[in-house]
Amino acid sequence: MRIAIIDIVNQDIGLKIIFPEAEYFIIYDEFNKDDALNRYKINKRYDIENINDNNFDYLFLIIPLYNIHKEHYNEKIANGYNKFLEIINKNNFKKVCLFDNYDYDYDPSLYSNTNKIDIYFKRNYSKIINYNSNVYPFTFFMFGKYSFMELIEEKKRIENSNRKNRIYFSGTLFTHIDDTMKVYRNRKIIYNQINDLLYTPRFMNNIPFDIYLNDIHNSKFSLDLNGVGEPNKRTFEILSQGSLRISEFNNLKWCFDDDFCEETIFKTADEFKKKIFNLNNNKDLYDKCLKKQNEIVDKYYNKNYLRNYLSYQWKKFDEKVLNNIQQNIIL
Repeated sequence: MRIAIIDIVNQDIGLKIIFPEAEYFIIYDEFNKDDALNRYKINKRYDIENINDNNFDYLFLIIPLYNIHKEHYNEKIANGYNKFLEIINKNNFKKVCLFDNYDYDYDPSLYSNTNKIDIYFKRNYSKIINYNSNVYPFTFFMFGKYSFMELIEEKKRIENSNRKNRIYFSGTLFTHIDDTMKVYRNRKIIYNQINDLLYTPRFMNNIPFDIYLNDIHNSKFSLDLNGVGEPNKRTFEILSQGSLRISEFNNLKWCFDDDFCEETIFKTADEFKKKIFNLNNNKDLYDKCLKKQNEIVDKYYNKNYLRNYLSYQWKKFDEKVLNNIQQNIIL
């Protein structure tokens, strides 16, 4: 299986780590990821003119898709997407997959402006939205210096018997309003109601990343407030460090059917305070929740599971296509 990955602005090398045999193409450099590229011996290619169905069977595109539309337009993303459309319109790959890492939980198949994409994988895939049948969750994307796979493979530290009894939080207190897509997030509201319980020594962007991870690793609890879209960077950072993640409720659908313990998920400030009290005063309950969290990370947050998961979805898609062909022949 010959795979070409186009990561338009070099946002996340995780897919290349999952499929090391793939060729990794970018069009623009958004982040300097030379350290990671060197560690994984990844050759970054710019010659997208050599992506065709003679050289490759599968084509993967990583893109924040909504950036091609006028409300959140990004010129580099839009230009890169147009080049991708030129490639798929001139060729017949065995499979074309689009991995949408945009924050919002829309159906990407409704925004792609083409019918030549076989399968869509969505970072923020909602449990309460009815997506087209060729759209699947793929929540493992992260922006910035590290990819989610680097955190899990290189920075994962689950065991720690000397964690300090504190609730660690570091994040931006933003208000996000998008009337067009009806996306409204205000971290300040919930933060102001619970900040007297939090350990907030410094903002992440003012300290070295490893020291920041140490703060999480050495904390009994870490708070994961909803971002503009889910999952956010904080989610992966907390899970990789083995601190018990206390998360604000959202409708995110992961790439697996397991779920984190409900005792660690809250909707209101009062519920947050109640659940922290229960976890702090019941060691068995805390240990149960942390064990479940670590089991999920061990079982699903690895390249073997994710590779098999993607392969399974491709197979399922092929079976749907075959069944439709057979039904049409019968009709």
